[in-house]
This record gives sequence, structure tokens and C-alpha cells, in this order.
Amino acid sequence: QTFNGPARVSGSAGTGKTVVALHRVAHILKSEPAAKILLTTFSDPLANALKSKLKMLVPNEADLDNKVTILPFEGVAYDLFTLAEGFNPRPAKRKNIAAALKEAVKLLNTEGFSDRFFLSEWLHVVDAWQLMSLEEYSNVPRLGRKSRLGSKQRERIWPVFLKTRELLVAQGIYSWPSIFGKVTDYYKDRDHKPFTHIIVDEAQDLGVPELRMLS
Repeated sequence: QTFNGPARVSGSAGTGKTVVALHRVAHILKSEPAAKILLTTFSDPLANALKSKLKMLVPNEADLDNKVTILPFEGVAYDLFTLAEGFNPRPAKRKNIAAALKEAVKLLNTEGFSDRFFLSEWLHVVDAWQLMSLEEYSNVPRLGRKSRLGSKQRERIWPVFLKTRELLVAQGIYSWPSIFGKVTDYYKDRDHKPFTHIIVDEAQDLGVPELRMLS
């Protein structure tokens, strides 16, 4: 099958979507010898399973490891960040982010919202969409969020998220969405891309930052 852009294969569990992905890689290897392929999914165990199955499918393919990169989403971002920035990122843990948010709230004396609210808003809205300004935060649709926020409320709490980002940068740590974002910014306007083809298994587990990076 040929496609004029991105294509999606859908189906319930066990219908063979992963098998299709593996055969797609084999087809590209056979038809386009110069291709640089990324085969990616959401976890290390799944990526390792894809790697072993692909070797079974194309046992005689020369230089397979240089032609096909098989990594989870975060592994791809980590490697490309290192290539782009010249150093390995230190991914922030959830506790690092929670502590930075709590410190920002304290420094700015922002009352009326719980620590749990700030963490959830950071994880699912501000950091997920890599919002960098009050204007972006004011305009982003907060789909699925239980608490509604008017423009005045967003304006009042936005400094907390700015200060949180400053505190994380000062510690030299990066949230995973910001790592994805750095890679996206680095490659989006460049003609040379690290891959000619990208095949994603379990694509429903992609978040906004991962989708933007792969796009």
C-alpha cells in the first residue's frame, strides 16, 4: 500500500497491527535501501520485543542496527536531545516538579488553589502543551479538565508556572515534555531530519509533546 502522507492502522487487540508495523519496516528496507527508519512505541519492553521480532523477520538484512532505530518515545527524545544540545538531559521526576511548584506557590504567595491542582494543571496543560506565555495559556482549550478557569484566574496563577520552570532550569533538570519540545524546536525548520520514515506501534499512548516531536 502507498500513502500520500501519514497513515493509521486501527483495530482491536490481537488483530495484527504490530505485525503490520514490522512488515512495513521490512518492506521499506527492501524497497528503499537508503532509508533511515524509526520504529517506536511507549516502553522499553515493547521496543525490545519489536527489535527481536524484526531480526526474526529480516535475518539476512545487512547493517540492520544502522538502518532501523528501535526505541521507546522517551529514548528517541533523549538521544536526539543529546545530539542537538551536546549534553545528556537530566529528566525531572514527578517529585522534583511537585517540589518546584510548591516552592513557586510559596514564593509568590498564591492562595486559593491546592498543590494537587497546580501539579495536575502543570502535567496535563502547561507542560504538556509547552505553553510559554500567558497568551498561550489563556487560549489553550483545557479539554477534560474538571475545574473551569476564567481569564482572570489564569492570569493570577500563570506566574506560578513561570517560576516553576525557572526553578527547574536552575537545577539543570528537564521535564519529559520540555525534552520533547527542545527536540521539536531543533528539527522543525531543518531540511535534514534524523529519519526518512517513522512507524509507531501503540500510537494511542502518544501525548501532545510526543506527537509534536514525531510530526
